[in-house]
Amino acid sequence: MDYLIGAVRDATRDESFSVLSPINKKALETASALLLWVEREENAVLLSKFSRVLCVRLKACFCKKHKSLQLRKERMWKAYHRLRTSITFRKDWQLFLQQSVGHQGHPTFFQFISYNIFKELMKAEFPLPPTDAKEHPHRPLTFEERNALRFVAGYVLRNVYNKLEVSVVPERTNMQLCVMTLVCDEDDELEGTELWLNAIDRGGLWHVSDATYTLFTILEEDIRKFFTTRHLTKLQESTKSQIINHLTNNGDVLFQWCLLTACIPDSAASLLLKKIVELYVTVRGFAFASSCVEMYKQQTKQPLQRKTALRKKIS
Repeated sequence: MDYLIGAVRDATRDESFSVLSPINKKALETASALLLWVEREENAVLLSKFSRVLCVRLKACFCKKHKSLQLRKERMWKAYHRLRTSITFRKDWQLFLQQSVGHQGHPTFFQFISYNIFKELMKAEFPLPPTDAKEHPHRPLTFEERNALRFVAGYVLRNVYNKLEVSVVPERTNMQLCVMTLVCDEDDELEGTELWLNAIDRGGLWHVSDATYTLFTILEEDIRKFFTTRHLTKLQESTKSQIINHLTNNGDVLFQWCLLTACIPDSAASLLLKKIVELYVTVRGFAFASSCVEMYKQQTKQPLQRKTALRKKIS
């Protein structure tokens, strides 16, 4: 029960709901109404019953039959995806919300709550070893960075789609259809971040949906820990594949990707995610290499025409 109440409180403070789109407004209203509802003692029985059933179903996603940690996690995410897309799961949530706050709520709300509870359960299932390393403070994306991220997200999807046009992979059609669901009309974009993109658009840019933009935000926030001057001397030939593997196994990335790809088979979804992440890492690495080159030129005042480009280190 504490997991459920804590997740609802998190929803009212989460940055992803700070952009007041119609869906986010409805989710915040549902969260506020539910918090008022749980304060009344007469509702404790129904709250406890639903919370217990929800946790039991989420815990059932954990597979303990395999010794391989990687295989256990893969089975876990597949089981979680089946659960969260099932009709029973959706109906149970809708019935609970109808009984508690008087309406069925938007799927964005109860998927967020379920995932936050699932993350807490994962911490108990896969405890992290203690570490003395100091975490660097999280710096939120600036307005300019968010504008650029929306532009890059559209570029990546268009590039992936064009590559699929000439690809011979069996799942090509499914992946192309899925890519088209990740984009949207200009009027459907988040308020604020679309202004700059619309201003420079002359008809050839792809505009991504809210959920797709959230996916790229998660990717960017995670990838920034690798592309820093502190890690510059640690770059190796295998660095790119290591970053791609890290991002494609990130829990937040996988959850958001599950929301976006419920319409295609798991095999096609996994392959498409890898293609998108590979291209994004390449683009992001090229930008990082370019900035490093500029810093070097400014510090040494030496031309680099005969030097090997740093971007080749991550290609």
